[in-house]
This record gives sequence, C-alpha cells and structure tokens, in this order.
Amino acid sequence: MKRFLLSFILFFGFLSPVDLLSQEAVPEVIVKYESVRDGSYIFYSVNNSKYTVTIDLDFTEMENLAADKPIPFRGEAKPGRTNLFSVSYITKGVHVKFKYEFTYIAGCAYSAPDYSFVYLLPVKEGSKARFTDFSKICPTLPGDIADQDCAIYLRADKGDTVYAARSGYVFKVTDPVHGSGAGSADTIRLKSLEIYHSDGSFGYYQILDNILVKSGDRVFAGQPLATVLTEGIPFPPHFVFAVYHNTGRLMDRYGVHHESPQSPVRELLQNNLYYEQGLIPVRFITKEEEIIYLEPFNDYTSVHPEQLVIKELTRKEVKSRMQPKK
Repeated sequence: MKRFLLSFILFFGFLSPVDLLSQEAVPEVIVKYESVRDGSYIFYSVNNSKYTVTIDLDFTEMENLAADKPIPFRGEAKPGRTNLFSVSYITKGVHVKFKYEFTYIAGCAYSAPDYSFVYLLPVKEGSKARFTDFSKICPTLPGDIADQDCAIYLRADKGDTVYAARSGYVFKVTDPVHGSGAGSADTIRLKSLEIYHSDGSFGYYQILDNILVKSGDRVFAGQPLATVLTEGIPFPPHFVFAVYHNTGRLMDRYGVHHESPQSPVRELLQNNLYYEQGLIPVRFITKEEEIIYLEPFNDYTSVHPEQLVIKELTRKEVKSRMQPKK
C-alpha cells in the first residue's frame, strides 16, 4: 500500500504549500492542481509508474468551494497525467480555504478485472504441468480472500523454469535474505514476484529461486521469469501461481470489513486499514482439453498459441516479435 498525506491552503487565489508527508523521497504518484481561466482549479494526478492506481482523496477543510464530483473522491489514474475533478468558487471575492489529503494503491479497486481472460500454463511450452492442490490463502496478500480456492500449486523438478502466464509489467520482486535455521517455510522466506496486468489484476508467482526480471520490466506471455526453488525446502518441489485484484473494500488487520466509511483516506491513514485483495478463478489453455479450470492431480500439456501470446501486445511489440532474430 502506498500512502501519502498532502495538505494545501488557498487564500483569495494565492496558493502556498503547507505540509507534504510521504513514505518515499520521490513518490510514484502525486496529486496536484492548476488554475484555469474561469477561476476554477483542476485537480490531477501524475502517475510515474507503469500501472494504474486507485486514488482516494478527501478535503479536511473546504470553504466557499464546490467540486464537480462527489467528495470524498475515488477514482483511477493511469500512467501519466489524469484529470480527476475540479473545484470552483461558490462566491467570488469571498474568503476561500482548503486542505486535502490523499492515498493510493496499485491496481483498479473500482472496476472489475477480466474474469474471462485465458492464461497460459506458467511452464515451458510442450512440457507437462501437474496441478497438485488449491490454496485458500496466498502468502503476502493481507486480509480475507474474496474468491476461495484460486491459488494453485504446480509440481516442479530441479532446474524447472517458471514462465509468464500473461503479459504485463513486473510490479514487485520479493527477494528476502534467508533467515537463520532451516526446515520451515518461515525460515526459508520464499522469493516471489508480481506482474501487473492490463485489466488491473496481478499475477503472483511464489517459491522461486533465480529471478530473471526486475521491478518495472515489461514481460510477455510465455517469457521465462525465474527458476523454481527445489533445494532446502521441507516440502515436495512446487511453485504457486495466483491472480488477485483489489476489491475496493476496506478491512482491518483482523479481517473485519469497513463498508463505505465517511472518509476512506482518514480510515486508511489513521486506522491502519487496507484494501482487501481477492483471488480470481483462472482459466488456462491446455493441449488436452483446450480452455479449462484445472483439476487437482491431473497432468496438462502447456501450449502457447500465438494469438494468446500477442493478445495484449502493442503493434510495435508484435512487429518487433515477428522480426527475424539476428
């Protein structure tokens, strides 16, 4: 969760920053405003990341001003600049003052992900993948799980490579230092990576060893991402794959939902709440049964049809892919 608190005061049209608190020296996302000729002010976001974020913004003070969208404001901001809303004078020439604060989270919390999307099996094309189990809990994803039994375990052998099941941008690489001791998942501190998809969902890959990509990289469906961790683990070699999204619902660390709070920003900042992250049931394409939901303890052959591999690529990326390699 990326959280920021920003406050400004406006007196008769003169702007002066009062307070800027952030968790990073150079935030990925900032909310600013600019004046326009009719005397109103446009609030906009500058998103320097490669993924869409959801912004919650509220005014702690607001005198003689009205917004053209409901406040507290909730909305999504794509990479680059996104106009959010505008405020205008109620009575010109009268004292005006405002302060505002905002927070944001990666992903789309207010629009639904694409549940119909078809994924590649995250293994080498032509190889067999054995689906061994479901999981109701996905490690590192806080809170309740909206959709049960959607994280899958896939059997692995020494030296196996994990491949991207869908194109996107690497959102996060978790590569912790091994803890002392051995014999449990807690002491191993498993490596993982997360990939942001174009519909606002995230692909989650865990129990990895040699990670081949870094945060911010563009990855394509069927691209090698990492090798599977098979040494020094207290369980049969396997890796975890899941797809999750931000549900837009706030919850506390005890898993209790807080529906429609009066000010989501203050709830998030002051009460240490966060957005629920729910797992999505995933359909895969396989050689045996084409597009299906996997069933435990079955073997499936991976196929990487070109139409699925290039489905979310730009024209430039498709053209580059089709060019012969030198």
